[in-house]
Amino acid sequence: GPVPSAFVSFTIHALEVLKNPLHPLYPKVNSFLTRSPLWTPEKLPLAHDILHGEPSEDDKYYTEVAWLLAHLLDSLRTPFDLGVFHRKRWFEKIFSLGANPYLRANLRTRILRIVYRATAIEGGSTTLITRFGLLSWLDGQRAACEAQAPEDAAVYVALLKRAWETCDQGRVTAWSKGGVRRILEGI
Repeated sequence: GPVPSAFVSFTIHALEVLKNPLHPLYPKVNSFLTRSPLWTPEKLPLAHDILHGEPSEDDKYYTEVAWLLAHLLDSLRTPFDLGVFHRKRWFEKIFSLGANPYLRANLRTRILRIVYRATAIEGGSTTLITRFGLLSWLDGQRAACEAQAPEDAAVYVALLKRAWETCDQGRVTAWSKGGVRRILEGI
């Protein structure tokens, strides 16, 4: 079959890092390529090392996370890719990262782009809602930023509506026993 999107994405993003030895991710990418010459289709190359490991340089954590989120966004294109994110629990990790109150606005936007991309894949919205609690997460994020940044809250509301419009509404309503309707009425 076709090459998984994660491999193509990693190759493109890693090439940019390898062209510049002063890039903060250069040691990690170089080390990863040296120790992992074979990649399985069920893995997202280097993603775990960046999200759960320590940064290459002390003050470059958010630089590495920005690179990772760009890589993850480009890794999510097909139902197979969605399945990898689902089976390896990457959405949980992304949502945990997004719940960080100190996360920079541009990184939060990247997370929302990943969520939007997942809603554009067939079955993506339904999976995010029933398996990862997307609507509750979006509603919680909206409530957390509503007082300080109403324009950000509007983005969460729009994404919440997008997820609802693109999911299997009958299945989600039955799964939530009407709870989703209460969330939608509350916004």
